[in-house]
Amino acid sequence: MGTLLKMELLNCINRKQFKIVFIGLFAINTYAFIYTCFIVKGMGLSGLRSGYEMSILLHPYSQAILMTIIFMLPMIANVIYSDSFITDIKSGTYIFITTRSSRTTYIISKGLAVIISTFVSFLIPLLFNIILSNITFPSINYETNGLPPYVIEYIPEELFNWLRIGNPFLFSMTSVTIIALFASMYALLGYSISLNLRKNSLIPIAIVMLAYLVIDIFVSLLPNGLKFQLTILPLPTSPASPTYFFSAIILIFILSISLILRYLLHSRNEL
Repeated sequence: MGTLLKMELLNCINRKQFKIVFIGLFAINTYAFIYTCFIVKGMGLSGLRSGYEMSILLHPYSQAILMTIIFMLPMIANVIYSDSFITDIKSGTYIFITTRSSRTTYIISKGLAVIISTFVSFLIPLLFNIILSNITFPSINYETNGLPPYVIEYIPEELFNWLRIGNPFLFSMTSVTIIALFASMYALLGYSISLNLRKNSLIPIAIVMLAYLVIDIFVSLLPNGLKFQLTILPLPTSPASPTYFFSAIILIFILSISLILRYLLHSRNEL
């Protein structure tokens, strides 16, 4: 499996889609940093927050850019490598590999490659933005006039607000990991759908994105449903409960694994 996984990761890195998304996310995160710098240009020291809070994760202006990324998260994540199974079938690579290795090993290796490549594609650009912000802006939150952030800024409704106050570094690492994890789960879901619907690589992307938006609209109509929308769930300022938060990740993962198992169990005689 290790050899197949390495091959899949190298294949992903060489894909045009991966390069476009990775460079695009880097450019967006760099733009968010530059935009924040222009916003605070000429501002007194008392108006500056710490480097962690000036990043794309928390600064009000650049966070709007992050919200746009998260709104399009399923589509962006699925472009990277989720359609590679369909590409392999059309090119004949599928037959070539499965005559030399087990189909199960091939499917699992490709699924792991989808998760890893998507996770890294989102994680590294976000970390780059955080590093730039911490290099440029002060380490102390001067906007609170030297007082600890919890004196005036604690928001108990936000899921990880206690972590933001207690350990800003760990908060930032947790936040970017969560965003990258959600992206990976959406990509895995798209991949699992592509195993069962192999006619067009755009169909799995469309299904995941459409389901994402439909569920979001439905949830928003429920009492207090706005805080449970999928489009804000990965945000570091999400007001969702821990139970709902982790349930969403687990459900997406279980659905993806179920679809992968369905393919493995019902397609023994394909091709």
